Amino acid sequence: MIVAIPSNISDENELVVSGHFSGSKFIEMYEFDENMHQISIKVIENSVYGEHTGQCKLPGLMKRFSANVVITGGIGKRARSILEASGIKVYQSQAITNAEAIERFLKDELELCSDCEHHGDHHHHHEGHHHHHTH
Repeated sequence: MIVAIPSNISDENELVVSGHFSGSKFIEMYEFDENMHQISIKVIENSVYGEHTGQCKLPGLMKRFSANVVITGGIGKRARSILEASGIKVYQSQAITNAEAIERFLKDELELCSDCEHHGDHHHHHEGHHHHHTH
């Protein structure tokens, strides 16, 4: 199983769960065997970070990395539905370190994202149409 955590670097120089799926500079990938023992961890740069269409491309990256689970602070409905349609489960976590998020995931303490709000994002989704506000 592969758990992907879109991440940013905290003031303490630790990787933390990104407040929003598409606002992550890095993706930390945790690989587990069938007994949920950790096999490996790797950090990759989010190659679509900062792109205007990054939020549309990031779900594709998760599929390419064979992620089974994504842990994020918030995610738009479109990106979440793309992930879920690919069989990727999306869990919500507050902005804690990735190590803490993985620990909570393994203890089954994270909730599946049913309506993850996005934080600090200026994209709004209303009944099938998309608005972008510039501030």
